[in-house]
Amino acid sequence: MSDSYRPVDPEQLRLWSRAIAPDVFSSTVGRDGVRLSLAGAQDKLPVRLDGAAVNVPLGVAPSTHLLKFGSAYFKHLPENECLMALTADRFALPVPATALWKIDGGGTILVVERYDRWREADRIHRIHQEDFCQALGRSPLRKYQKEGGPRLGEVAEILRLHGSLPSDDLRLLVRWGLFNWLFGNGDAHAKNISLIFGPTGGIRLAPFYDLVCTRVYKSLDPQLAMSLGEQFDPGAVLQRDLDAHARELQVGPRMVRDNVSEFLETGIRRLGEAITDFRERHGNSPILDMIRLQVARNLKRAKTLLR
Repeated sequence: MSDSYRPVDPEQLRLWSRAIAPDVFSSTVGRDGVRLSLAGAQDKLPVRLDGAAVNVPLGVAPSTHLLKFGSAYFKHLPENECLMALTADRFALPVPATALWKIDGGGTILVVERYDRWREADRIHRIHQEDFCQALGRSPLRKYQKEGGPRLGEVAEILRLHGSLPSDDLRLLVRWGLFNWLFGNGDAHAKNISLIFGPTGGIRLAPFYDLVCTRVYKSLDPQLAMSLGEQFDPGAVLQRDLDAHARELQVGPRMVRDNVSEFLETGIRRLGEAITDFRERHGNSPILDMIRLQVARNLKRAKTLLR
C-alpha cells in the first residue's frame, strides 16, 4: 500500500505559525528549575517536503522534515536553534540541515531535515536510530542525569563497545559536551543525543540536534543536563572537573584540554561568523545579540576559572 499524505495550504501554515496554546504548557518546576523540554515549550510537526509542497504524513507514512514552531514562553526559539546549528557546524559538529521560514502574516518556523531518512526515487525510507535513553534501557522520563538519566560516561561506553568508529565518535562526544557547556545549552539530555544505524550495519553517533542557548532564558534551569565530571554548574567548571570528565569518558586529558582551548580561543569569532551568515540568510533577530553577550560571558568566566 502506498504512503498517504495530506497537503498543507499556505493559510493553514500561517495559522499554525501564529498559534499559541498556553493550556498545553506545563509550569512544573523540578528540583533545579524548569527545563526547556517540558510539554508545550515548542510544538513540532513532522512533514514531507517536496520542493515547496508541504504534506502531513497519514498513518505510517514517513516524514522528511520537522517543522518547529515558536513559543509564547521562550522568545525567538526557532532563531535561537538555527543560530546554534550554524555555530556548531563551524566547530565541525555534524548537525541536520536547517532553514528558517518567515511566514507572511504569521510567525517563524524552523525547518529541520531528518537525518534518519533516505530517498529512493519517490519513496522515503526510515533509518533506525536510538536515543541514549533507549540505547541504555532508561525510561524517557529519566532523560536528565540528576533524575537518574544517563551520564556522558555511559554514552561513551556504548560508543566504545558498539560504535563503528569509536575514536571519531568519542572525539565528537567530547566536543558536543564542551559546546553545550560554553555555548549555554542546559538541555542537552540523553534524548537529545542518538545513535544511527546505517543501512550496511554501521553504528555511529547521529548528527547533533535540539541545540539551543537556553541560558538566555532566565526562567530555565541554568544547570547542565549532563555533568562535566561531577560538576553541573556551567559557571563553576574547573580544570579538575575537566580532568575528571576525561577520566570518565576514558579519553586523554590532553584531548579535552586542546578542545577547550580551541573553543575559548575561537568561540566568539566563529559565533560572529554564524551571526553574519544568519543575517545574510534570514535578516536580523533580537536573539542574536542576546546569545552573543551570553556566550561572551560564558567564555570569559571559563577563561578566568581555568587560568
